[in-house]
Amino acid sequence: MDLSSNFLSEAREITQRENLEIKFIFGDYNEMRFEERFSVIFFEGSFFYKSREGLVSLLTRIYKALTPNGRLYFEHPNQSKIKNQFPMVNLSEIEKNVFVLQTGEYDEDDSGSRNTWLKIDLKTQVHYKCDFFLKHLSTDEIKNCLVEAGFGNFHFYKKRRIEDFDPGNDDGFSLVAKR
Repeated sequence: MDLSSNFLSEAREITQRENLEIKFIFGDYNEMRFEERFSVIFFEGSFFYKSREGLVSLLTRIYKALTPNGRLYFEHPNQSKIKNQFPMVNLSEIEKNVFVLQTGEYDEDDSGSRNTWLKIDLKTQVHYKCDFFLKHLSTDEIKNCLVEAGFGNFHFYKKRRIEDFDPGNDDGFSLVAKR
């Protein structure tokens, strides 16, 4: 699911090339009403919410959509460290003549970051741009949101690693929550 038809089109091309069966949905998962049940709900680099209330609402809907023993996975920046990183600019070449530019600036008033993501493909002359706001709750606030949504069994790991998360040193974390 994505709000960008360009990103979905690119994902469809990859799935066709790789001969995979994946259902794509154009939309905002923050507004999604889950009608199916899932054993796993997985967010990779795309778990965004605009408020604490919005996060609780999303987590509650996810909890209800998971089968018994179903799992939720997402990654998240570490708010206690994020203020020291912003503003940040990161330009990287992800393949020959294809660049991604990411910018972000911490917004003290809203406890989050305002971001721009831009992909420039010099071969095809196609580019994608996405502007977005990321709310950054502390791990304690996220724990409270998880409990409020019904999750009682969850663990914070280092971002994309199976090692315990260290709030004082790690820039972000991965979370696995079990229904």
